[in-house]
Amino acid sequence: STGPDVSLRLNPVNMLLASLRAGKYNAEQLVETDPDQDSNRYYGLVGWRYAASATTNLSLNYDTTRMGFEDATVNTDYDLRNAYFRLESRRTARSSVSLDLGKSRIVPEGSDSIDANLARALYTRRTGAASNLRLMANSVLTDRYSAILSSGGIGSVTTPIGSLGGSNIYRLKEVEASYAQRRGYGSDRLRLFAQRQDYEDSLLDQDRAGAYLELGFGLTDTLSGAVFGDYINTHYTDRLFIDRDGRVGIRIAYRARQRLVFGLEARKTNRDSSTVTRNYDETRAIVSIAYRSSA
Repeated sequence: STGPDVSLRLNPVNMLLASLRAGKYNAEQLVETDPDQDSNRYYGLVGWRYAASATTNLSLNYDTTRMGFEDATVNTDYDLRNAYFRLESRRTARSSVSLDLGKSRIVPEGSDSIDANLARALYTRRTGAASNLRLMANSVLTDRYSAILSSGGIGSVTTPIGSLGGSNIYRLKEVEASYAQRRGYGSDRLRLFAQRQDYEDSLLDQDRAGAYLELGFGLTDTLSGAVFGDYINTHYTDRLFIDRDGRVGIRIAYRARQRLVFGLEARKTNRDSSTVTRNYDETRAIVSIAYRSSA
């Protein structure tokens, strides 16, 4: 996805914010009978931010996401709208707090809208010169696509979107703790999380818990890498089965120039399910090129 972020400072304490995103997302089909759930997503945000003090910002925000599926015969297009108040406070030079409170609404085409409260809390603390701790709690209305995109690939082993059918929309409650440490020869990361997902009109309700660990290493000034792994336990409370997903891999990055990085990643993913037909093993190799246009 791509799009601009714009901010306009009206005076020393007031600022207008705007963001736009457009993206195309392709959902993998495990078998030919899985429905086609490829989609286009369009996102927009407008907000007003007020600097209440040197350490505290208050803002009012409204964002909307348009989800349009390429195959409308098996999917329902919908809009996701969020309106919320945000408090951001840097309590000390090392710690900060962010709190969102508001309302969410999903409007499926041809169906009644779905409303829910929105609450998000985030606490971050710099525990050392190159390490930080992050604690998060959320209660939001969302969909499976947003969850996959926001995971950023960290601990993101998940049920393929088309494999169980039913609605993509659910109420999410989650808590998460993560720790990151940057060293001269690489970065280490640890993430622990627990979630409750309540789906609107399908038997996909689930309790999920898992962990992700990444250990970095350096070979030369320009060549670095990491080994990583994650494990997620998913209990489908309506269907009475449990998936245990695991992944291990290695990632190598070569910095050819200050702004140009080549990457190579190999990973193996495994599912051990109480329903044997859901078991699978997968091996992937990923090649990437990253170029940063500005320093």
